[in-house]
Amino acid sequence: MFETAHTPAVPDAPLRRHKPIRIRVQPTPEAVHVARRTFAKAVREAQLPLSSSRLADAVLCAAEVLANAERHTQRLCELTAYWTGSHLHVEVADSSPEVPEKLVPAPSSRSGRGLLMVHVYADRWGIRPPVSAKDGWTKAVWFEIGPEAPPEPLPGQVGGAC
Repeated sequence: MFETAHTPAVPDAPLRRHKPIRIRVQPTPEAVHVARRTFAKAVREAQLPLSSSRLADAVLCAAEVLANAERHTQRLCELTAYWTGSHLHVEVADSSPEVPEKLVPAPSSRSGRGLLMVHVYADRWGIRPPVSAKDGWTKAVWFEIGPEAPPEPLPGQVGGAC
């Protein structure tokens, strides 16, 4: 189901001194790789008040969500990122009607950890209808990264907040 408790709109204000980051990504592994590097460079250059560790968390989560979109939808997607004033908000919108699920794969499984990693490293995350449906997007997987790492999970919990 879509997350409805937290659905921020893309603000008109720039990402710090920059416009929101928008990257259209073709459904190929090469395009995802280029988008990851482009996102990482743009976020570093924005000079957000995030530690290098939290920036790495944002890049990791963005890479996982982009890779999921490429692998599972095989459709064009768009990454949008902006600074909310307290968090880096990142979302990847696509046109697939399929809603992704957070899995807990077997230790020997070679895949299935993307949203689990987002769950662990992001402060918050969810799935919701996109802010704008003008481009045919049907859903957006979003996450937020703040200056401090999310609290450690209690024993027996997977971690993160959602």
